[in-house]
Amino acid sequence: MEGFIDYLMMVLPAIRVDTFVERVRQSVGAGALSDERAKETEFNLHYPSKGLRARAVLKEGEFIVLAGSQARASWEGQEGTAITYEKLHNELIASGILKPAGEHAKFSQNYAFTSPSAAAAVIYGRSASGPMSWKTPTGQFFKDWEAEQLTDDGEQIALAKPVSQEPN
Repeated sequence: MEGFIDYLMMVLPAIRVDTFVERVRQSVGAGALSDERAKETEFNLHYPSKGLRARAVLKEGEFIVLAGSQARASWEGQEGTAITYEKLHNELIASGILKPAGEHAKFSQNYAFTSPSAAAAVIYGRSASGPMSWKTPTGQFFKDWEAEQLTDDGEQIALAKPVSQEPN
């Protein structure tokens, strides 16, 4: 039975069933990243009109918001929409991962999200575009940074070569 459960724990995340995946990450931060690209994998979110600041790292495919990051204390987005992170926001409050701190809430520990958009939505307390919300320390949007990772020495990698239309 243990072998079967081990196999399930390996297969389920591969097919995007992540119910059993632990989201709390204890020791992640810019200092925990040992490679030279550590600064490139750190991202910041700043929402000046609401006074929110958050930090995250992208490590091993996980978007991890770091402890001490701020979020809205309550959900402000529309209720009842088909796709919403309201339930996740409320779960994080109820579990104590997001703790009230004045008019905001703070992450009491590191938390791994499935995407930058999920993290941004929980922080903003409404729907949000993660690729346009998170920036590198140099000010580059996540979406641009991500696109840059798909390049080879600054040139776009050709995914497919055009087929010649010349007659045989």
